[in-house]
Amino acid sequence: MGLNVFNIFLLGLTFTSFAIAAGFCTDSSRRIGNLPEKETNKDLQNAHKWSIWASVVSWITVAMLLIALGIFIYLSVIFSEEEYATGTGGGFSNMFINGALFLSLAGIITTGIFSILTANDIKKSEVKDNNNSYRNAIIAAVISVITFVAVIIIFIIKLVYKPTPKEVKLDAQISNLEDDIQETNPFPKQEEIPEDWEKTAADKWGNSSEKASLRDMLKGIIYGE
Repeated sequence: MGLNVFNIFLLGLTFTSFAIAAGFCTDSSRRIGNLPEKETNKDLQNAHKWSIWASVVSWITVAMLLIALGIFIYLSVIFSEEEYATGTGGGFSNMFINGALFLSLAGIITTGIFSILTANDIKKSEVKDNNNSYRNAIIAAVISVITFVAVIIIFIIKLVYKPTPKEVKLDAQISNLEDDIQETNPFPKQEEIPEDWEKTAADKWGNSSEKASLRDMLKGIIYGE
């Protein structure tokens, strides 16, 4: 089992968006904390609480993903190419990739929800100058939710869409080619081939061993012998 490159791509996309959203929600929390109205405004206090939760969840998840990345690199070093080819190395690495992807999706949607709650409470506070904390909370929420939805949709499409394997396509092409050959120059059915076909072929084409071998090869290809 080789590495799942598609899931690695989704993990990279999610992690990048997650780190950006974490930065915005952390900055939003800092800006709310600097507002003088926070000491007396209940809504701003709630917004600050939600923003802190968003920051804590996001950075803890980022740290866990970095640890998972270190484990992945370590596994890539200790497993040889032969172990990846036979499935041992690839299986363990894919397990960590899928786990990290699930963790990042759970973390980013949680951060998105906390950021939405933060922005909602900032708006309810009716503080005119919120030090751009509302803007940053909205940006963090939009990045988180859009990334989560996009990755889920891409993942569902991948599960539903099953491209035709190359082997099936090749079999279909061979079948069509056989039909075309049968229409233009039909081969006799296997049961119609006489037992002494080798002698017949020799009488028709001479005693050339090359021609007889070619006929034998073609018969084997056509009839699976």
